[in-house]
Amino acid sequence: MRVRRKVVGLLSRASLLFPLNARSDTLSVIDVASSKPVRTVKTGKEPRDMLWTPDGKFLAVALIVDDSIAYFNADTLEFDQQVGTGRSPQRLAVSSDGELMYSLSRYENAISVADLTKSGERRFLSSIPVGRWAFNMTMSADGRYLYTANSTMDNTISVVDLRIGKVMNTFPAGGAPGCMLFLK
Repeated sequence: MRVRRKVVGLLSRASLLFPLNARSDTLSVIDVASSKPVRTVKTGKEPRDMLWTPDGKFLAVALIVDDSIAYFNADTLEFDQQVGTGRSPQRLAVSSDGELMYSLSRYENAISVADLTKSGERRFLSSIPVGRWAFNMTMSADGRYLYTANSTMDNTISVVDLRIGKVMNTFPAGGAPGCMLFLK
């Protein structure tokens, strides 16, 4: 699914890079052509991951110290709402139909699930337990499975079947699995 980003003004006329800055609790907006920052946005404490909502209206940012997701208006990058999630949200993913957001919580060893169809709410409604010290996740190409890297303590990968909301398999992954990439 391709999401169109609707950032206005100078931002709409440039190729942009959006790095999160954990130490300064900000998001930079950098014009790639000039290699210069055009904007800095205060995010909340220690931003870790981000994604555009499937409708293209919001930028969601995982804040690991705040244990929450902050939403920013895609048109202006102005703050819209902050919603609590599991402790230390490490990664975000969205379902292939754009209705659900998944937030991987490192210290709760779970994936929190939010319903994005309820305009203005975006609350996390349930969670799916995964392996210990879950640090990263990736979605299968068909959007049916999430894979979590359960680092350091378990050294495993959990396979979550999103149709039933449960781990259907766990297998060894060597020492401290981290970043993963799913290829079809």
